Amino acid sequence: MSEEVYKEYYRPIWRVFRKAHDHGECSCLGKDWWKCEGDCLTCEFHLGSSVRSLDSLITDETTLLDVIYDESPNIHTVLEERDLLIALFQKLETLDPEGKRICELVMQGKSERVIAEELNIPRNTYVYRKNKLFSILRESLKKYL
Repeated sequence: MSEEVYKEYYRPIWRVFRKAHDHGECSCLGKDWWKCEGDCLTCEFHLGSSVRSLDSLITDETTLLDVIYDESPNIHTVLEERDLLIALFQKLETLDPEGKRICELVMQGKSERVIAEELNIPRNTYVYRKNKLFSILRESLKKYL
């Protein structure tokens, strides 16, 4: 057998062996390293996997799943936010055209000065109308907040 064929045959076995050894799963180092056939599941030197299941116990009653923090919102939060948005859109539909326009411009992230210029009113007048509009919205949606 040529050296090239030999290396092609053993390269995947060496890769498995090295990975298992690096993760502390294999004890066939030393004089018996050559007995490794690359099949850790049947190997007598296999020490076990470093991969943990979410159901594996950390203490007598605590699993790994119990201590992992889930950042995704729960269903109650999603439904509450949906109800709030539905109520907000319904209230926005009842506003006068100027109130709708103010809300649109605020949602676009424009500054008070720019919005006042677009509406052709003084900035202080815009601030007064915006605050009045927001207080009306806040009052009508307070059961959701």
